[in-house]
Amino acid sequence: MRIKITSNSLLSVLILCALSFSALSQQWVVRSQDDGDPVFNPARTSFEPGVTDSIAGILQMTPIFHDTMHIADDSWRLDGIEWQYDIERYSTDDAGYLKHASDVDDITSFMGEPAYLITDLNDNKVIIHNPDPSQPEPIWNLHKSAYAGPSDADFLREGEQNRVLVTYKTSHVVVKFSFGQNVLWSYGQLGTSGVGPNQLDSPSDAVKIDSTGEYLIADTGNNRVIIVDEEKNITWSFSGVDTLSAPVDVD
Repeated sequence: MRIKITSNSLLSVLILCALSFSALSQQWVVRSQDDGDPVFNPARTSFEPGVTDSIAGILQMTPIFHDTMHIADDSWRLDGIEWQYDIERYSTDDAGYLKHASDVDDITSFMGEPAYLITDLNDNKVIIHNPDPSQPEPIWNLHKSAYAGPSDADFLREGEQNRVLVTYKTSHVVVKFSFGQNVLWSYGQLGTSGVGPNQLDSPSDAVKIDSTGEYLIADTGNNRVIIVDEEKNITWSFSGVDTLSAPVDVD
């Protein structure tokens, strides 16, 4: 069976999907344009581990306004959570207490034990957490008062050394720290937004490109994605209000 995607057929599928999500109990079928054969026919309304024909692969995206996620009444939800962060075990002044986790990375492959790199935007910190209940305190806690509003963190391995690349949205900088929390490299002017050399405006995300040693940055306020080398030269840029609007993630 060959599935042909055209603007009309895509619009039809989107309309069908919208109507289908309005009632969870309603079963629905998407058919190909060419021969009318069913493409898929989800018949279940909740995720069931191990059941290959469940609705597990189809989720409705929900809008996020400020710090609140508004869940529609007809949203799909997943069951069977294997583990979640136990915030109840911490007091508000504990290092492990989270106020607004804006990014989480699984860094088990780097640490050799279960570990998550968690960025807390509102509490101005980045921690490494081991989900083992016997280790309640963070393995690593980065809290620099000079920098504000971390929106993302990436774990790096440079040679035999561990590094953490943190994007500070409020301070308009991207900073690479050693595991001893020394600043090894940064891009942007601390506390000052701009579009000129060595300037960013509310960056949301940054990653290191292993093959070149350069840094890919989502410069959100400037509506651009840039690549910067160790000498802080912009080697590539993708920008323009008509082309890109407020990018928030790069990989």
